[in-house]
Amino acid sequence: MHSKDNRDPTNAFLLFQLLHPEGICSEQREKIEKLEKIIHENESTIAAKDGEIQKLETQKDQHSVGHGKHQGLRKKNEQLDLEVSSLKRELKLYEDLEKKREREAKKVEEERKQLQACRSRTEQLERQVLHLSEPTKGSRAIALRRHRNNRR
Repeated sequence: MHSKDNRDPTNAFLLFQLLHPEGICSEQREKIEKLEKIIHENESTIAAKDGEIQKLETQKDQHSVGHGKHQGLRKKNEQLDLEVSSLKRELKLYEDLEKKREREAKKVEEERKQLQACRSRTEQLERQVLHLSEPTKGSRAIALRRHRNNRR
């Protein structure tokens, strides 16, 4: 069965905002919000399917008491078995989909980290360019000497 973990997407997003005050781009925000919505919907669907499976298994157990006595109950039991196995397959599909969404969320986070690293590197290079373009004391002295020598 599916066990619900304690992750709350809203709290995770607030924590993300606190840890990364520089923010994220709107495209990443949209991806994150879309993934959180899909995960929430999948969790709701999984919980509903779990409930259906438990209900059908309870019905199956109740009907299996008179299994040897009633042909109708035997057919009902077989039908319930088919429904249970069908719902279990469907539940597995939803769980797989949820895992896929979690992997996509990790990829988005990794892209955000790479983007931030690129921004930091760009800022660092811009500072270096500004520093290199500033005239130094030595270069000013050389230019002043050349100017004096050229006047003579």
